[in-house]
Amino acid sequence: TSNLPAVIRQFDGANGYPDRPPDNTLAVSKSGYIVSTLNSNYRIFNPNDNTPTSNIAFFDALKNIFPTITGVYFDPRVTYDAENDRFIIVLLNGNSTVASESYIVSLFSKSGNPADGWYAYSMKGDIFSEGDFSDYPNICTSKSDLFITINLFKDTAFNGPAILQVNKANGFSGNTLNFISYGGKNSLTKKLNTLVPASHGLGRDYGDSMYFVYNMDRGDDSVRWIAITGSETSGK
Repeated sequence: TSNLPAVIRQFDGANGYPDRPPDNTLAVSKSGYIVSTLNSNYRIFNPNDNTPTSNIAFFDALKNIFPTITGVYFDPRVTYDAENDRFIIVLLNGNSTVASESYIVSLFSKSGNPADGWYAYSMKGDIFSEGDFSDYPNICTSKSDLFITINLFKDTAFNGPAILQVNKANGFSGNTLNFISYGGKNSLTKKLNTLVPASHGLGRDYGDSMYFVYNMDRGDDSVRWIAITGSETSGK
């Protein structure tokens, strides 16, 4: 029927090494820019040119910014922040069980066109200096902040999840990132499994609050949630 969807244009998204799983994600802006990532690579689609960029390796794009980070980039997550018309990518580096080689890297686009470049930041994946490495990231944004959830492992043992609440205005302006972290020893999150941030939908806004859905480690019969209320400067 005339109501069936139709493909009006198509292009290749990011491609990369045949890793398993093929960890792909994309985000689309209000202006039609698309950032597509897959494992260690990304592409940008410019609606004005109607063509994507060539495949870009994160390692090549970041090697001069982070010369001491020499491992493999993986687990990219990208989101479009409609509040500021910017893109954010979070990815990990250090594909090993060695805590000292674990990094969390955040990229904030300098404009609504991601081809204009990124402000790049890195932090140790051993967030609480307990000998952990970071894995399985998830991201979302509130009115003021970027939230990053990760799982912490020591060797191969799950050591609980953590949440980073990052002031996104600093990231978009290229200033030093301010953030607070939730997790570590004697914390509520120590008892929880993977935390998945539940972003607001179109036309709705949580303001400076964010919700995280989870279930309990080692089995559960319920879906549960916790909330962080307040911005990075006043979160609890």
